Amino acid sequence: MFFDAGSQSQSIIVRVFDDSGLPVAGLNAAGMPVVKAAKAGAFAAVTIALVNLSAATDAWTEGGLWGYGDGTYRIDIPNSLLADPGRVTIWGEASGKRLEADTIQVGLLAAIAALITAIKSKTDNLPADPAAVGSQMDLVDTPNVAAIDELVAAIFAGGELDGFGLQEALRLILAALVGKISGLPTNEILTRAIDDSKVRITSNQDADGNITGITLDAS
Repeated sequence: MFFDAGSQSQSIIVRVFDDSGLPVAGLNAAGMPVVKAAKAGAFAAVTIALVNLSAATDAWTEGGLWGYGDGTYRIDIPNSLLADPGRVTIWGEASGKRLEADTIQVGLLAAIAALITAIKSKTDNLPADPAAVGSQMDLVDTPNVAAIDELVAAIFAGGELDGFGLQEALRLILAALVGKISGLPTNEILTRAIDDSKVRITSNQDADGNITGITLDAS
């Protein structure tokens, strides 16, 4: 799921399963697993203190909890988790109960918009009528392969974002969005490339779930 950096008063849907993988319904704040949250590479894991809501339509309350009766629950997440860009992981574990939540991507859509703007800055330099420029711009009958390669290379080399080029950033974004994840809840979480060729993101955490380091492979 996606949120803009600085978003406030947001809720997410989580799921609770037993050891057999069946949904666990009817839990209140006291019966839920301890809910932990951590942002990759940014700060240590925090515990979300849950409070019972009286209805599904209640206004946002930090840590607010409401169960829908089918093993899914609404949790009102703290604003601090969405203050800055990054990937937020939320989990919980107790005897006979396991809480799962989709990864939260904070600020990712803004980063993608920045990449699109970088591409646009390249394409805006193309002539309005390429065919009028001459055979060098003929991309159908006699394409200038060298010119096309140069344009593509310039696009992928541009759009620097936190030290990564466009192509590198896209590799990491794809891995973070839909790459296979393994290692939870051990001390090393591995996120693989979209083509399953390598580990793109390695997050290390201690026994308390605190993120202690992150390694990125955009090659």
